[in-house]
Amino acid sequence: FQVTAAITIVGGLNRSGTPYDVSASGEALFEVAPGVGSFTLRDMAIRGLATDDGDGIGGGAIRARDTDVRIEDSEINGTAQNGDGGAIHVTGGSLTVVDSRIDGQAGGAGNGGSIFADGTAVRIEGSTLGGRAGGGVQVFGDGGGICITGDDASLVVRGSAVDGARGSAGGGVFADGVDAFVANSVFHGNEARANDGAEAERQPDLDGEREGPMGARSPRPARR
Repeated sequence: FQVTAAITIVGGLNRSGTPYDVSASGEALFEVAPGVGSFTLRDMAIRGLATDDGDGIGGGAIRARDTDVRIEDSEINGTAQNGDGGAIHVTGGSLTVVDSRIDGQAGGAGNGGSIFADGTAVRIEGSTLGGRAGGGVQVFGDGGGICITGDDASLVVRGSAVDGARGSAGGGVFADGVDAFVANSVFHGNEARANDGAEAERQPDLDGEREGPMGARSPRPARR
């Protein structure tokens, strides 16, 4: 679906009682035009697949640029054959995920198994992220759960879990030069091939419950 104006979509399952599934089409389920303003999904269950079109942009379920994206009470699963952001790819704007589950795989050397955000203010509340960055036997991409980078980017995680995610650097979270804060959240079972389970080259043993800033130079150890 091409989204060209601000919209809130309240859904659920389709008529057959299963998630909306466009994985056979090879296109993102929602392609949000730049600068739309706001795009909100509420009470949705969707699956999507973005095939390799050579632009490096994944987002099997959602692609958006310079838009405020909000996801509430939803379950989203997406795969990008060769691009960043298995389920969601956002550039600029903001991304808020509340009471939802996001899973995905960024294939090839893609970063951000579930979410890739570039220059985006990201807030995750009461939600669970899984995911895998990279494809094949080896995992090449960074940030199995989420990869966030770029100027003006920020990350807040509250009351959430990053569980069973895999990446090269940052199995759960890869935050590249980004101000990040975590409160009352759990990182569990994440695997980073190159470094640690949560944040590349920042937190050597982050597994369990964590609260506090994820600073690049002075991370706070996990509480066990």
